[in-house]
Amino acid sequence: MTEVFEHDEPFYLSIGMTYEQYWYGDPWLVVSYHRAERMRLRRRNEMLWLQGMYFYEAICDASPLLHPNAKRGTKAIPYREKPYPLTDEQTAEECEEREEREGENDRLRAELFFKNWAESTAKRFEKKE
Repeated sequence: MTEVFEHDEPFYLSIGMTYEQYWYGDPWLVVSYHRAERMRLRRRNEMLWLQGMYFYEAICDASPLLHPNAKRGTKAIPYREKPYPLTDEQTAEECEEREEREGENDRLRAELFFKNWAESTAKRFEKKE
């Protein structure tokens, strides 16, 4: 059993345990450190994946300029204004903002429709008089 502990010691020292914690501390502390390391690795992997998403999107946004037969005056797609939502709260906020924008757009469309309708109706009555 000592060989197993001596074999694993460098790993636990590398993830932040002290020599005293590893050899003389609570055995459950080893389990906690191991779980914490798995969580750190998972979080780092997700952050690197997210970085890759941003990089991929940036390349795709610039791709119209990279096309060899691109016409003069071709512009890149603007980079996103907000970061990707990472939490449920951020996703909910983004949905609410989108709904508010869509509601405002619908209101403006309706206002424009009725304004144009009123003008065309007024012109018809003017012609009849």
